[in-house]
Amino acid sequence: MQLEGTVDGFNWVALPNTIGTTLTANGVYTASVAGLFAARARVSAYSSGTVNVTIRPCLNSPSFGLYGTSAGSLTQAFNVGAEISEHGPRWNTVSAPAASSQATASKAAGGAGVRHVADCVSFSGGATTAPALTQLTINLRDGATGAGTVLWSHTVVIPASTGQSVLPFSACGLGLIGSANTAMTVEFSASLTNLFENVSLSGYDVQ
Repeated sequence: MQLEGTVDGFNWVALPNTIGTTLTANGVYTASVAGLFAARARVSAYSSGTVNVTIRPCLNSPSFGLYGTSAGSLTQAFNVGAEISEHGPRWNTVSAPAASSQATASKAAGGAGVRHVADCVSFSGGATTAPALTQLTINLRDGATGAGTVLWSHTVVIPASTGQSVLPFSACGLGLIGSANTAMTVEFSASLTNLFENVSLSGYDVQ
């Protein structure tokens, strides 16, 4: 594990601690984070076993963001700790089907103990041929398409006319946490003949 720090959120350098910069054994280690924007523990080499990392700022230290990498799946990154100002790697999923089709975008379950956190939801709709006057909802679900608890919902009324039926809308900074090992979905409640639906969802994972 390499301990690293950053002042700009992009460029990372080695963060000296009580044993140097590299952790190769179980233990408790300390390092100064004064003046840093974020700190992280990064898996630089891996052969087998499990890596668990917990990072906590001292009470008299500035709050900082952090994330580590799961040794069991080096392509996934998780936020670890109580205070997070930088969320780390993001994921994004988009659905823009043909007219008369339901827009539904899902992020698949991330595995045991992994929870998706919805950060931004966006949606819009339009028609080149007039649809019927209809009320629809855009739902953020803690689950797959059509399943799971609705975490966030927005009602729209589709006019019986052509044009931008649903003005582009985005909500960010939601921080809505899903259940462990569960998909997360944003979708229109139904398809509507002649309506082009569009939804997108971005977020990050915690463990």
